[in-house]
Amino acid sequence: MMNNISKYGPPLDSDSDSSYDGFYFSDVVKRSKPAPYVDPEQKLYDAVVDGDLTTMQQEMRSLVLQVDQPVKGGLNLLMLACREGHNKIVEWLVERAGANVNRQLDSVTPLMMACSTTHKDSCVVERIVGLLLRHGAVINVSDKYGMTPLMFASQNGFVGVVRLLIKDVSFDAVDNQGCTAIFHAIEKNHVEVVKLLVEAGANATIARNKGYPPIQVAMSEKMCILYLLPLLEQVLKL
Repeated sequence: MMNNISKYGPPLDSDSDSSYDGFYFSDVVKRSKPAPYVDPEQKLYDAVVDGDLTTMQQEMRSLVLQVDQPVKGGLNLLMLACREGHNKIVEWLVERAGANVNRQLDSVTPLMMACSTTHKDSCVVERIVGLLLRHGAVINVSDKYGMTPLMFASQNGFVGVVRLLIKDVSFDAVDNQGCTAIFHAIEKNHVEVVKLLVEAGANATIARNKGYPPIQVAMSEKMCILYLLPLLEQVLKL
């Protein structure tokens, strides 16, 4: 039976390799795969997201990272901590490390991150926002989409946070779609926020870019019509 496997080496009648001018093929060289690239700031990023203050502090020292510097080319430490709802880290960064509460990256501020957090405990969010405000966080500022801290808080239904912002806020501010904070509260069906905004003097007559006012949105969203419509109608008559 013919063997189809080619073999390379010295001629069969040779006693040594000296008369062989060709190539000699040895066993296949096994090359190890290169280790995957790991961003040197990955451990720091993970520590902040996980709420691990001790590891975050260690990594900051190891990397000689400035407190307001972006992490992995994105948000900075304070913004990440606000987004994740880690009150202890926010407190340490602001009060001990001197983080700038009004630092903007890609038009975003720490206060915006706190108001747009997905953290479920509204009391924790309220404490973070209160701390930022006590240290001079600017309320009337918007991102590149026109969204303000009040709009984010209204969208998320954070009644306590809205109450903290409401006395110094501009109710007539609109985002790039022409929506005020009350629009965002209505569209997400946050009745208590709508009630708070209306009673504080929010303008319920400003129509968004598509041409309809908040009261029409409330009707289309079917949100507590028996309670909300009389309240909005009263405002419209004033």
